[in-house]
Amino acid sequence: MAAEFCYSQDLTNLTMKLAKTMSPVESAVMFTLGVSGNILALVMLVRNAAHHKWKIFYRLVGALASSDLFGILSTSPVAFAVYDNHFVWPGGQPVCDYLSFMLIFASMGTLTIVSAMSLDRYLAVWYPFFYNISQKKRRVHLMLVGVWVFAALIASMPLMNFGRNIRHFPCTWCFFDYYGTYMSDRAFSILYATLGILNTIVSSTFNCLVLYAVCRGTINTRRMSIRSARGKKREKKNEIFILIFLIAILIVHAVCWMPLMGRVLSLDNVLSPY
Repeated sequence: MAAEFCYSQDLTNLTMKLAKTMSPVESAVMFTLGVSGNILALVMLVRNAAHHKWKIFYRLVGALASSDLFGILSTSPVAFAVYDNHFVWPGGQPVCDYLSFMLIFASMGTLTIVSAMSLDRYLAVWYPFFYNISQKKRRVHLMLVGVWVFAALIASMPLMNFGRNIRHFPCTWCFFDYYGTYMSDRAFSILYATLGILNTIVSSTFNCLVLYAVCRGTINTRRMSIRSARGKKREKKNEIFILIFLIAILIVHAVCWMPLMGRVLSLDNVLSPY
């Protein structure tokens, strides 16, 4: 398996093979795009604070950008260190556990925040009265803390022997062992993949319901007076913009993570009782 390749005893042969086929350019480009994109999003949020007044949705956007930025900044230096060290892993298993923890934490946190953003839009469009009277920024902050605590608990499971962390090809990163045949390895793999897929399904469902409500509202707007219709049109344009933004985020996360989730669930390894 590809993971076993990273634990080869023939380090000279291993580093020569990887040096010929792998380049740090791809990682550097992804790092640059990820950091600059998230910083730009945060700057735009701050600059337009007078317009959006830090409503719940925009606080969630800020939390999403911050979580993603934190994940990139906390994991990429390890990969760069491996490249710089000629693919010899620095720090042993503790660094591997650290990198895997941060990757699981960041991925689960961002996916859950995206679901929370979709839920926010669903409540705002389908139950506007309830949404307006229940908007409490303190609740949003508590919810975000809960999301991050939940993500940290999931990420900590392999450290408590519910699953385990190993290096994966091209030996520049660590993640949980989704090829493992032990019961704990398979159980954690299924748990992680199921949570990720459920988050995607929940977000997709809420977004479809919001899209339906917006389209239905557009039809009803045509029957109103000109003055009231203009106000409704502005609201609908804002909802459509937010919906497009949500769908774009969902597509990006689905493209990046769903293949891994599907791969984890499709692996047909024999479970070991030990």
